[in-house]
Amino acid sequence: MNDLRRRVAPSAILALTTALLLVPGAGGPSAVAADPSAQTMGAPPLDHRSRPVTQKILWTGNFAGTGAMDPAACVDAPSTTATTCDTETLHLTIPRHFWRSHRGSLRVRIWWRDSSAEVDLYAYDADGTTIGRSTRGDATHQRIALGRLSRGTYTFTAANATGVPGTTYAGRVAMTSQRRARR
Repeated sequence: MNDLRRRVAPSAILALTTALLLVPGAGGPSAVAADPSAQTMGAPPLDHRSRPVTQKILWTGNFAGTGAMDPAACVDAPSTTATTCDTETLHLTIPRHFWRSHRGSLRVRIWWRDSSAEVDLYAYDADGTTIGRSTRGDATHQRIALGRLSRGTYTFTAANATGVPGTTYAGRVAMTSQRRARR
């Protein structure tokens, strides 16, 4: 009988641990992070014909949250609201004076299929300062015009405001730039 207990006990502990990790809110974060969770965008390849160039980064994410949430909670404590918030990080590595020789801007957009879901979008600089937000209701997308961001790290947080479980979304940051004509 002792031999049987020694073989069953480790299996039971493994099964219980696995089950706790799969239950939302128990044993650790349950949201699937943005995939990929961080990306880098630099200056576009040189275009001597001075045509606009658009670069894009894409990601996907989903929310395991099941209750309504206050989007401000996501802003104040993103690590404690992992089931209802998802974050993408952009490392913008353009040259320091890039916008002196180029026109253009950056835009971020998220979209989802479930029209009953309400997902809000927030943009932050490296200091955590809000640089943009889109919280309009009755839509299946949010977008923020970011203008000419300087080089640095930026975070985009999607907040599942209605908490519809299983909501998936896709996101995109696009930078359109065009070399200014020389005088």
